[in-house]
Amino acid sequence: MSIKEVRIKFNIPFRIDLPNSTYLVKTDSYNCYVYLLSKISTDNPSGWYGNPRIPDDRFGHTNYSRSIVRFVFKNPIQFEEDKISKVCTSYALDAINIILNTCRWKSDEFFNHDIIRKDVVGVNYQFFDENQNEMGGLMFSSKGKITVGGVSNLKPNQISNITKHLRENEKLPFVNELVKNSIDYFRFGNYRLSCIEIQTAIEILLSDLLTTYLTTLKKTEPEVVTAYLEASNKLNPTISEFPRYHWDVIKPVLRAATFDTITGEDICKNWNEKCKETRHKVVHAGHRPDKKETKEAIKTGLDFLNLIKNFKTTDYDYSKETFDSKLIDEIDDEDEIDEGSVETLSFEELHEIEKGKIQKLHDDAN
Repeated sequence: MSIKEVRIKFNIPFRIDLPNSTYLVKTDSYNCYVYLLSKISTDNPSGWYGNPRIPDDRFGHTNYSRSIVRFVFKNPIQFEEDKISKVCTSYALDAINIILNTCRWKSDEFFNHDIIRKDVVGVNYQFFDENQNEMGGLMFSSKGKITVGGVSNLKPNQISNITKHLRENEKLPFVNELVKNSIDYFRFGNYRLSCIEIQTAIEILLSDLLTTYLTTLKKTEPEVVTAYLEASNKLNPTISEFPRYHWDVIKPVLRAATFDTITGEDICKNWNEKCKETRHKVVHAGHRPDKKETKEAIKTGLDFLNLIKNFKTTDYDYSKETFDSKLIDEIDDEDEIDEGSVETLSFEELHEIEKGKIQKLHDDAN
């Protein structure tokens, strides 16, 4: 069947403080209407899609926003479930995030992170032909669920380690905290902060490692320390260069300290090119990395951490920690979409759609 219009309805697990109205969103890739309706849940505590009530909340309800994102295609498209799920859902979430970020930009309102697919438990699709005849719909459930309580998915050894750490008041190493932050930022689409956090974690561990070895080498091979200090301060024309963390500068120190047993030079070079340099461009040149570039920065950074964690350090023994780059592939389960596969009406064409159809959105949202 041929589809001229798709309306995507889903709930956002917090309330957007905008008047209940229709907002026309214009982007480089698509144009759409977004209808927002503030809701207060007072019943049906079983799921986020219907009424996301928080059990035992003193008010017995919670605030949230219901959205309907409306796409009208320039030319009717053939129904393909995969295309609708990937392209339209991706665009719908993007439109909501544009609204959220515009609110943050133009007001004092803030929120935790951009809405991602796993924040939305249920998505309702309505399809219309060229004559505005409804052609049925679909209801998709989320790949991820917001759960409270229930059966734990942790493995027995993980539960044992957690219990032990809590009982012994062990502090989370700052390097590990930064790594976790980097992965979280990646999942939420904040690629700039993701690149910053992973490289900061590396520089902290490297600082500990280099200080440890330089202290030893100062007594046994002072010429290596002198060469390192000269190299780390040589030709430092801009603040964006940190030669003390450049692989060619670090390598002689580690080779001397470990009696030339260092391995994994390709891992080190990949970190230098894809993680360290990306972070410096982000911090000092306003670079905005995309998902692919950020993923490479995290993976090469984790591989590098996993290599150097076995070197001697002073502040903390990192050899028992795990920095697994495969984790990024496991959490990155969103398929790439073909953004050119559908074309919506122009901003001007959407603006001319009669007001009566806007009232229909209001009725649907309720």
